[in-house]
Amino acid sequence: MKGKLYLIPLPVGGADYRDVIPENVLGKTLGLRHFLAEDIRSARRYLRSLSRDFPIDSSRFYKISDDDDDKMLAGYLQPAMEGYDTGLMSEAGMPCILDPGEKIVLKAHSLGIKVVPLTGPSSVILALAASGLNGENFRVHGYLPVQAPDLKKKITEIENRSLSGEAQVFIETPFRNQRLSGFLLDTCRPSTLLCIASDITMESEEITTRTIREWKKNPPEINKRQVIYILQAKRE
Repeated sequence: MKGKLYLIPLPVGGADYRDVIPENVLGKTLGLRHFLAEDIRSARRYLRSLSRDFPIDSSRFYKISDDDDDKMLAGYLQPAMEGYDTGLMSEAGMPCILDPGEKIVLKAHSLGIKVVPLTGPSSVILALAASGLNGENFRVHGYLPVQAPDLKKKITEIENRSLSGEAQVFIETPFRNQRLSGFLLDTCRPSTLLCIASDITMESEEITTRTIREWKKNPPEINKRQVIYILQAKRE
């Protein structure tokens, strides 16, 4: 009998796992001995934080990346093919949602391995739920371009797309948040709604939706914070 592939959520932004991860998920995680992770050191650290007695040295860890080819993916899933339950660990939040792992999951399906998502925080879903914007029709872009001309063009493109009612979700690295917010305020229509969801599930969490016009009166201070952006234009 084949093992299962469990999608293991981690706390977002360093939040206390006891506040955001259900007890049964912690139990399932601690029962596994085979793990796939983007950052093995981080995965080991998290498991040790759950239990000082976790058998790190007798567990197996496989480092995954977006560049893994089909042969490598099959190799990572060999323990599951041999009957061992295996965990795919996110670096933060839910695996495969703004986080690597979808190729592993797709390969598991092709090999007949059951994929089991465990309950935990997803920063995208939490931000959408709290934004007041369209949670039934949205598009997730990930990172926007870095170069200024490309960035302005992309912002205009997604703002125009959102006129249909489709909320546009994107992220940025913490040290470029202040720069991105400046481009958004300079590029978007005054009536466009922008949700800035910072440090989700942490004590410093702030989730605020305002028009661009309102944000310009009180620009956000989000440098080096973990932010989900959601943009939705209004038809005028």
